[in-house]
Amino acid sequence: RRDISQAVFVIDAQGWDPRYVRSKSALRHAKEIAVTDQDHYPERLGRVVIVNAPYIVSLFWRLMTVVIDRKTQAKVQILSRRADWEPVLQDLIEPHQLPKEYGGEGVSRQSEAD
Repeated sequence: RRDISQAVFVIDAQGWDPRYVRSKSALRHAKEIAVTDQDHYPERLGRVVIVNAPYIVSLFWRLMTVVIDRKTQAKVQILSRRADWEPVLQDLIEPHQLPKEYGGEGVSRQSEAD
């Protein structure tokens, strides 16, 4: 038996422009990526957590679920409020690996100019 690593993807959607999510090309591209990953690399995806998600991201996800199997759907969380996503990230990621701005003890990902 071969051990297969699983990836956890955290996507911060703060500042996303809703116009890009509503385009037909964005939906088509996202579907192509999702289907390819699901069909060829299903065991590699551990979780996807989208934080600071505007409402349009949830609507976009609902459109995507028609082409994504339930097992993959269960690995995706879309969370808008910090009170909802911070404990999820803290549960998934070691404190020293999670940047401070996401509730951990790791190196900040924000530049000092911010």
